[in-house]
Amino acid sequence: MPPQARRRRAPDFGAARVFLECKLPRVECPGCGIRSAAVPRAGRASGFARELEEQVAWLAARAGKKAAAALMRIDRKSAGGICKRVCDRLDGRAGNRFDGLAGTGIDEASHKKGRKYTTVVLDHDAGRVAWCGEKHGKAVLESFFDLLAPEQRAAITVVTADGARWIAEVVEGKCPDAERVMDPFHVAGRMTDALDEVRRQARRRAGESERSGPKSPVGRPEKGDEKKPDKASEIKGCSYGFVK
Repeated sequence: MPPQARRRRAPDFGAARVFLECKLPRVECPGCGIRSAAVPRAGRASGFARELEEQVAWLAARAGKKAAAALMRIDRKSAGGICKRVCDRLDGRAGNRFDGLAGTGIDEASHKKGRKYTTVVLDHDAGRVAWCGEKHGKAVLESFFDLLAPEQRAAITVVTADGARWIAEVVEGKCPDAERVMDPFHVAGRMTDALDEVRRQARRRAGESERSGPKSPVGRPEKGDEKKPDKASEIKGCSYGFVK
């Protein structure tokens, strides 16, 4: 069969766009039929050279797909497909990404102005995202643990997450031996709420004691006799200092 010319976009040379063009022979395979011969510098279903794909994926991981597409002068939808192909190639080299998940982080991230959520599972030891799932909740998180083999679940020793009850229930059911650790942001938030509740109780007790004590004289205070602030008002105004 006569070879067919294929054109693929390569990294730019300065301000000039560069394209690689070569003729690829078509071969007939008894198992998969007639197909074009593969080339080492690009994927079969890609219109870009691997060097450009790796550069786009690197930029997208640090500046976002929109900025990477604008800088490399490609379509934003093409940048998403490039990132997926590069991720698949890296996964093929590194093996199973669920192996060695000793330290695992779980959190949900909102996007689309808070209208949509994504559940994210992190590998703390490798410093990368291990899994993402659409929406959030017990069913979504359980679908991640269902992908793990029993030995992979047993390898998880520490799980970091916020104080969400649905995360704690799923982790306790799927990895009962793993230690659960709450992140510092939510720990500080719960401590602040507890201190604020103590302050409100102290204010209520001070107000009750003053109401049960001797009543202040009725009428205007005499000249030079300043009205002293009550204890309840003092406690009410020390919210920030009390938490500090």
